[in-house]
Amino acid sequence: MEVIGTAEYQSATRRAEKLEAVPLFAIPVAWLVLREDGVAAAAMATTSDGAFCGVFDLAVRPEFRRRGLAQRMIGAAAHWAAAHGATQLFAQVAATNTASRALQSGLGMLEQYRYRYFLRG
Repeated sequence: MEVIGTAEYQSATRRAEKLEAVPLFAIPVAWLVLREDGVAAAAMATTSDGAFCGVFDLAVRPEFRRRGLAQRMIGAAAHWAAAHGATQLFAQVAATNTASRALQSGLGMLEQYRYRYFLRG
């Protein structure tokens, strides 16, 4: 697996934990990679839990941005999750990620709530 991007708040330790967690999932989960001209241009994780499709860690290489790849990724995740019974989609996004929030708003998604992580310091 090639990591092409990750959320700015995640440490190397947290990224390693995510890779190790794969066998622990009790619900269907998929990692999607979109290739353009043989290059991994975008990637994300998605889950399906009952009626809900979750979208996480969407990343697009800078040189491939503003081409609709993120929208295609979310569409692919929704299609995959629908095959598992999902009828609704949610995205987990940092409040400061204005590009992702604009994308989701453009797709008709609405902010439902916010939460914070507290780490020992």
